[in-house]
Amino acid sequence: MKVDVFELLRHANAGDTEAQYLLGEYYFLGVDGAPNYTEAYKWLRKAAGQGNEHAQASLGDMYFRGVGAESDYEEAVKWYKKAAEHPHCDYGCLRYGFCLMHGIGCKRDVYKGFKYLLKAERSEPEANVHLAECYINGLGTRPNPQRAFECSKKALDEELPGSWSLLGFCYMNGFGVEQDKDKAFSIYKAGVEEGDMQAMYDYGICFLKGDGTEQNFTEAFRQFSTPAEAGHAGAQFALGNMYENGCGVRKNYKTAASWYKKAADQGLPEAICNLAEMYLYGQGVSKDVDLGLKMLYEAKNAGAKKAADALRDFGADPDRKGI
Repeated sequence: MKVDVFELLRHANAGDTEAQYLLGEYYFLGVDGAPNYTEAYKWLRKAAGQGNEHAQASLGDMYFRGVGAESDYEEAVKWYKKAAEHPHCDYGCLRYGFCLMHGIGCKRDVYKGFKYLLKAERSEPEANVHLAECYINGLGTRPNPQRAFECSKKALDEELPGSWSLLGFCYMNGFGVEQDKDKAFSIYKAGVEEGDMQAMYDYGICFLKGDGTEQNFTEAFRQFSTPAEAGHAGAQFALGNMYENGCGVRKNYKTAASWYKKAADQGLPEAICNLAEMYLYGQGVSKDVDLGLKMLYEAKNAGAKKAADALRDFGADPDRKGI
């Protein structure tokens, strides 16, 4: 459908906020040519400032993604919140709820985030991905296997990123559905074929553990490699572990430490813990006891299960907050 941009401009200049919003989207998407982010920002800002909830959500996206505006998560959240306060802006609820769940640009509040995601579920399919995670992990609500399965299935019906892993998890663990590891494996495989990074990681875990398929360390290593290179912290940790233990690949402490560091830099507690131990014993890195102990306490405080035992093994007090 051809957009009558001159008509939109006429109404936008007359103060029509809906026309301003549509004009902003027209420029942002580059409907009749290359995107013009400067014009997109100008018109979306005008409409958002006058209370147009759809423009507020779109302006939030520009700040969140750093497209057409300097990246600013706090500013993004401000506009998402304004949009979410309108009774029918489900997309605003989705984005505001997501930020609250992860503490992006605001203080983390999983209970409040969950409530906004529930509102978004009315018309935003992506909400099912985040809600499934909430129901699986008990974030903002009690674990609910049946709802987790339902939301995961709805998300996969839309082929949303992460949905293969969520539904695969339900089948792999009998969470809200009868356990079927073979089906879980096939779901992960379908996700891999669609290029989903989380599915690649979970598919690799299947080969690593022999769940739904024959155990195959070489294949596990191969499956972890793509998401690890793309920045998936779990896959980076898995590769570090395989290099450290010579599992599916020749043992190489230096390479193991390198992969652990990549995952640790993203805040993965288990990676921080393993890298800390390498510093304590000088495996793959220059020995640095002070740094190793500091990282172990950091890992323990972040929830790494084996960090306390590692501290005890080194003669340190695991009940201290740090050094």
